[in-house]
Amino acid sequence: MEFLKIKPQETFGTLSFIGKPIKGAEYTQGSGQARKLVGNYCRLLSSKQSEAVEVIFPTRVNLSDFAYGDVVSIEDVRVEPISESTGSGAITGWRIFAQSIKKGTV
Repeated sequence: MEFLKIKPQETFGTLSFIGKPIKGAEYTQGSGQARKLVGNYCRLLSSKQSEAVEVIFPTRVNLSDFAYGDVVSIEDVRVEPISESTGSGAITGWRIFAQSIKKGTV
């Protein structure tokens, strides 16, 4: 799948940490025995989007260092299109991946 690199500050504005979702907080790839954990979902509130966005961070990123409402910045952000498996195959959304998260703004 192709990725698109984005500038998080320009795309999302100020981001505030909301937390990991209770259900399905892990992002896996593959199927059956080949399935492996590659990251964790995290919810961030975007000032430009006026809604929560879910970002996938690698498992090495410690999300427990952050509290609800912390202003954060994310780096090395890529997005991958999500398409319908049936019908037209049109893009229905974007899966957002980031390599790191820090407290404060850039």
